[in-house]
Amino acid sequence: MKIDCKIIFNQKGSYTKLVTGSPLTNHNYLKRVLETISLLPTVNTSLNVPQMVPNSGQKQSKTAQTIAFLKQYPSPDGIEDWFTRAVCNAVAELMIIGLEGVPAADTMPLVVERFIHALWPKRDWKEAHPYTGAKRLYRSIIETAESGQRWPLPKDILASIPKVKM
Repeated sequence: MKIDCKIIFNQKGSYTKLVTGSPLTNHNYLKRVLETISLLPTVNTSLNVPQMVPNSGQKQSKTAQTIAFLKQYPSPDGIEDWFTRAVCNAVAELMIIGLEGVPAADTMPLVVERFIHALWPKRDWKEAHPYTGAKRLYRSIIETAESGQRWPLPKDILASIPKVKM
């Protein structure tokens, strides 16, 4: 393997490096990696969590286990099921979007419980309402996190949901 490096100076004192040769001729590992990547099948990037969670016979990451747990999280007494589903689905999505300050996977049941009990009494929630409904709650949680690139606090989520008297 031969690599030539020439440095060419111009009249102003700056220079340009000119490198010639084939740096990959003796790098078999890198060549194999590149060949493997080009041979991989295309990947379905849709976020369909039930398909992504492996069978129970296979080992799962803590994140996958937590997302599966959130999908089955029971609604606490006195809180409507749609509200719990909206919070749990949003928290599951937050776990995979790479935010700063993401709580540990094993503390997620406490985090969800805190979100539900902090948010529920603060607004007059109605499932189909455009300002205080399931879709608005879900989007508010996601947008609050994305706008700050940090794990959201319940007070920040509530700031994006208007107080509406019904």
